[in-house]
Amino acid sequence: MNDFLANPSTRVFLCGVFGSVIVEALKILRYYQKPDGFPKRYSKIGFWVVRTFIALAGGIFAMLYDPANLLLAVHVGASTPLIISTMGETLPPNGDT
Repeated sequence: MNDFLANPSTRVFLCGVFGSVIVEALKILRYYQKPDGFPKRYSKIGFWVVRTFIALAGGIFAMLYDPANLLLAVHVGASTPLIISTMGETLPPNGDT
């Protein structure tokens, strides 16, 4: 296990994943503080499959950016949902480039 965590790429990946996960955790915390209740999406397996994919993408993006320190890897992971949604919004609707 120590060899696994000693690898700098592994640490960058895990920090990127953590950054992405913390964004969703903060959203969940806000729902706990509201009287309206919890959104139904949190009880659906499809939501969690996609959210897991986005968290893993946060780790991959962090590795691709090759940050100077681990805090930057967390920031890249936290910004991954925004990066992905922006990419989706800039694509033409019919798929032509």
